[in-house]
Amino acid sequence: MDSLFLSIAKKAALNGGKKAYSYFRTNVEIKTKPAKSGTHNDFFTCADVETEEAIVKLIRKHFPTHMIVGEENGTH
Repeated sequence: MDSLFLSIAKKAALNGGKKAYSYFRTNVEIKTKPAKSGTHNDFFTCADVETEEAIVKLIRKHFPTHMIVGEENGTH
């Protein structure tokens, strides 16, 4: 099972990398998440969100019952 996890992790990382690279040297809008009490602003772009979505999509396809915690969209 460990080799399956590693294989899917590698594929997810490559898929996420392809999505992120598609935005390289493009003019994407930088947005700000509302600051939580005592924290600094948190900046993100559509590239960040779509990269995470590509990774989560692949992981969910192979492990639909696993919990996933992401930086942009929280817990899945």
